[in-house]
Amino acid sequence: MPSKASSMNNISSILKPNRVNKYSAMTGFTIIMQIITIIIATFILDWLNKIKSCKCTNIPERKFLAEWYSFLVLWLIFGMIMYIVYNADPSTYPTFFLFLMFIVTIINIVMIIRLFLYIRKLREMNCDCGLSQEQNIIYYYIILVFAFVGFLLFMGILGLIFSLISN
Repeated sequence: MPSKASSMNNISSILKPNRVNKYSAMTGFTIIMQIITIIIATFILDWLNKIKSCKCTNIPERKFLAEWYSFLVLWLIFGMIMYIVYNADPSTYPTFFLFLMFIVTIINIVMIIRLFLYIRKLREMNCDCGLSQEQNIIYYYIILVFAFVGFLLFMGILGLIFSLISN
C-alpha cells in the first residue's frame, strides 16, 4: 500500500503537469550550453578585436560585428540569469522579454551570416594577420551552425509534410 507522502507527491505532480523541474538534467544541460555559447561568442569577439589593427581587415563586411558580439555576450549572460531567476521555466518569462528574444534571434542569424561572409572575404583576399587558425575555427564553427539549422528546418518541413499527409 502506498504511503500518504508518495500519494501526495503523485497528486501534486498531476495538479502541476507543466511545472519544470529546475533540478533536472535538461536544466543542467541548458545552462551548460548557454555557458558554451557565451565562451564561443567571447572567442569570436576576442578574434574580432585582435584583427582590427590589421589593415586588410577594414572592409565593409566588418561593420558592427564587434559591437554585435559585445552585445551578444552581455545578452547571453542576462538570458542565463533570467533562466535561473524564473526557475528554468521560460514559459513564465515576461512577454516583453520574449519579444526581445525573438528580435535578438533574428538579428543574430543575420550577424552570423555577415560574419561568415566577412571571413570568406578575408580568405579570398588572403588576409592573414597571424590569426588564421582562430579564423578557421570560427569559419568551420559557422558552417556547423548552418548545417545544424538546415537539418532542423529539413526535419520540421518533413514533420509538417507527414502531418499533412496523415490527416
